[in-house]
Amino acid sequence: IKTNAELNFNVTQEDSFGYISATWKLPSIEAPYDIRLKSICTEEPAAPVHLNRFISDTVTGVVDRTAPAVYGVPQPSVNLFPGDELAVEFTEDIECELPYLFTVKIKVSELDILFVKDRSDRDDLHVICSENIISIQFNEERVPTRSFARLMGRMYELTVTDVVDPAGNKIEPYTYQSNFVCSPPNPGLTITSFQDDMIYLPDQAIRFSAVISNNEKYPSQSVDEQWSKTYLELGLDPKSNTDDLTVHVNGEPLVEPQEYILEGRESVTTHVEIRKTSTGKKLKFDPINLFLRSSCMGDEENPITVTASAFNHKGDDGTESIMFTPPCPAIQWTGSMAKERRFVFSRNALDDLEMHIELSIFNQDYVNRKLFDRSVLNDNIPSEEKRLEKVTLLYRRSRDMGPWNIGLLPSGQPMDFSVQGLENELGHVKLQWDVSGI
Repeated sequence: IKTNAELNFNVTQEDSFGYISATWKLPSIEAPYDIRLKSICTEEPAAPVHLNRFISDTVTGVVDRTAPAVYGVPQPSVNLFPGDELAVEFTEDIECELPYLFTVKIKVSELDILFVKDRSDRDDLHVICSENIISIQFNEERVPTRSFARLMGRMYELTVTDVVDPAGNKIEPYTYQSNFVCSPPNPGLTITSFQDDMIYLPDQAIRFSAVISNNEKYPSQSVDEQWSKTYLELGLDPKSNTDDLTVHVNGEPLVEPQEYILEGRESVTTHVEIRKTSTGKKLKFDPINLFLRSSCMGDEENPITVTASAFNHKGDDGTESIMFTPPCPAIQWTGSMAKERRFVFSRNALDDLEMHIELSIFNQDYVNRKLFDRSVLNDNIPSEEKRLEKVTLLYRRSRDMGPWNIGLLPSGQPMDFSVQGLENELGHVKLQWDVSGI
């Protein structure tokens, strides 16, 4: 075998039973081969073939010097449910005859136990070997408390050794680390107003505090247990927000659910803001509902969900709502009063005006509401929007620090620019001020 010479059994010693042994230098290329023996004699022309040579039956063999290897990573690669199968695939068929030659070990974090499947009678794991795949399942009877729940949320380390292929090539010890699905949580969600009885104007954000918690599931649950960690999503129930409101959490619009990772018994407080958009006259809305649900893999079909409502007003009948309070209407002078800040009227001028001075004002928020739309005398608006008592004219002598007087109409009634029907479509109101009594 030290040279590339042909293997010739004729030059090798034959024993008394007719057997000859020799060493064959195998081909360098790994592949299946057909193998046979051939006796070659001195050629006798025209002699039958079997007088000149003899060929044995063909046998087959494989030159395989490569050990099997794990193909990819075990599946599922993450979030293994303890009762499901963990499959390890190899690059070629492996030796699967019973009893199995290989050993499977799984170490689980925080559990003082090693799950083993070897040549002994231990049945910590259910293992099936077929062609190039080893399938592994946990035996629930061997899990502490005999419940798969004890494995959820933990990390595990898989070790596979002594796997051989039909040629006897053995893999190097293989190790893989991953996790089980997280434990179904016991979530809690509480929403409270940032400050009780606080009044919010339409352009202000109504603020709330939302406490998100991963509550214990049993009294002896340890916060140090990894399986106590859970994944929660805080989101907005779109059915509860059918009007012109926007919801922000920690300054970000709550368009997509936000994820939180909490240990056992851990809670966090997040800040929620509800804003009214710039359009629309409505100031009272139904409560906004937020949900908190588990986002564990495997929970997609039936996630554990809790909800809570955000509201800042509760009526006498117990009705809850989101309510903004309208400001007192902003008004300004128009006409001559807007152009000049000082006026002088002579007696003759006042006589010509019959002692009546025309005043004009402008409602700055006329696009959204007329003055009467906020009046306490308007029976067609919700009670919480009845804020305006009157828009009147006040006057007093210059440098007089006494009380202000109320301007009167020619009829003798106090002036009120918010009376129904006075304001035009552009927000202007005109009234006559009777100065005869001044």
